[in-house]
Amino acid sequence: MDTSRNSMLGELAGDAAMERADFLVQATDQFRKFLEANRDRIEELGGLTLIDEEPDYLSIAPDLTFRSRTRFRRSATERIRAALQTLAYRVQHRMTRMNARMKRLASS
Repeated sequence: MDTSRNSMLGELAGDAAMERADFLVQATDQFRKFLEANRDRIEELGGLTLIDEEPDYLSIAPDLTFRSRTRFRRSATERIRAALQTLAYRVQHRMTRMNARMKRLASS
């Protein structure tokens, strides 16, 4: 592989990393706004379970604190980051599917 190709691949990887980081920042901001806007409803419901698939579990308690379960020991920051990345990926995936459905409906 020549250096030009390696350089281009390195730049592409860097751009992809920046896009992922930007998406996570935007998703986190959107999630925080959602939590604040729905604080009373979440409290009234007694909390929400966001992810409940072995081994992953993430829920929001009525006081908006997070509960998680993992099989191996990680710091709280790492658990929250991983949970938010999982949540952001799932939201992005569902939004992509929803957009595709909307395009199909609009074209029919």
